[in-house]
Amino acid sequence: MRRDDQDEPKEPVAFVFHFQIANGSGRKTCRVRINAPNYHNANDLFRQNWPTIELAARTSLIHAIDGEEIKLL
Repeated sequence: MRRDDQDEPKEPVAFVFHFQIANGSGRKTCRVRINAPNYHNANDLFRQNWPTIELAARTSLIHAIDGEEIKLL
């Protein structure tokens, strides 16, 4: 049986991805929020935009306080 709501585009949902970035001899926790209609699209956007995300995280790393998470929201 077919549901009528399957053809309607879904509203974007915020997906949060967590990763770590090297900070000298240690690592810093980072997170980025991506708005997409589903997890697979959000994951694709995260991977396609990784160079930009990494650059933003490294730039924010300079200003981050020890123990603080880097948020790219």
